[in-house]
Formats: sequence, C-alpha cells, structure tokens
Amino acid sequence: MKSQSLLALFAFSALAATAVADTWTIDTRHSSVNFSVRNFFVPVEGSFKVAEGSIQFDPANVAASSLTAVVSVASVNTQDADRDAHLNRADFFLTEQFPTATFQSTSWTAAGENRFTVVGTLTIKDVTKPVTLDVALLGSGPGNRGRFISGWQATTRINRKDWGVTYGPSIADEVALTINVQGVKKE
Repeated sequence: MKSQSLLALFAFSALAATAVADTWTIDTRHSSVNFSVRNFFVPVEGSFKVAEGSIQFDPANVAASSLTAVVSVASVNTQDADRDAHLNRADFFLTEQFPTATFQSTSWTAAGENRFTVVGTLTIKDVTKPVTLDVALLGSGPGNRGRFISGWQATTRINRKDWGVTYGPSIADEVALTINVQGVKKE
C-alpha cells in the first residue's frame, strides 16, 4: 500500500512539474488601449498604443498567471491633432514628463469559461491605484509566419481624477477602457 501511495505521489509530482505557464509577448502592432469619455453630452473616443508587455498564463493554475503592460500615453489618438496635442500637455497627461502608463497584475481568478477577473495596479503620471479588469481569452492558435498567437480583451471603468487628470468641467469623470491584445507565444 505504501509503495502505491509513493508511486502516486511521484506521478503527481512529475505531472505538476510539466505543467508550465505559457508566456505570451504582447504584439504591439496588433494591440491597443481604447477609451471613451463623455465631453458635454457626446462620447469622445480614442486610443493609445501598447509599447510592450507580456502575459504568463497558466490555465491549470489561473492564480499563477500574470500580466505586465506599458502603454505609450504620448501616442494618444482621438482623430483630432489639436485635441491630441492638448492631451499631451500638463492639463492632462504631461507626457513630456510621464510618456508611459503601466499595468501590473497582482491577482487572477477564473470568472467563467475563458473569462477572468484580473486585479492589478495602474500607474498614470506619478499616481498608482488598484484597477480590476474583466478579461476574456478570445482564442489561441496558429498565426502568420508560423507563430502561435492568442487574443485577449479586457474592459474596465476608471475615474480619471483618481490619477490627477482633472482638467475640464465638461468632461465626465468616468472613462471606459477596452484593451485589445494579441499575444505571441514564446518558445
């Protein structure tokens, strides 16, 4: 009986040792952070480019997963060059001093099939605050040039004033964010 238990323990240990998280490098050409914020009565939409990042995802142990992303705030694009220039100045993002924003996950939990609640810290300018993302794994499989890719989408709502972006009484405090990410699996 002891030898069967010992054999089972070794077999389980061997299986556990082979289960490793996949690491996905964020493909910056196919990833973006999109936002929508009301100005007076009409939503204004725009986007930022993702500068770099990675996802370590372990479907067998979701809690061991992690996400790190750096966003180029200076890349803000609202389809209006004058507005974009204003957003880069001190009234909003002060990108000369703070050209990037960062997100670092602190916990992952399963929230349904291919859905996750990801909690982390978001740093904009010199302010770091907790944020919760609703994340969906959209799929994974072969991509172009023999690469194995995955698609992810995350949504959240933040209060811009929490990060010191306080300009303009006509601009709503709440900003809706949708993050679209394509990951390329590291070999």
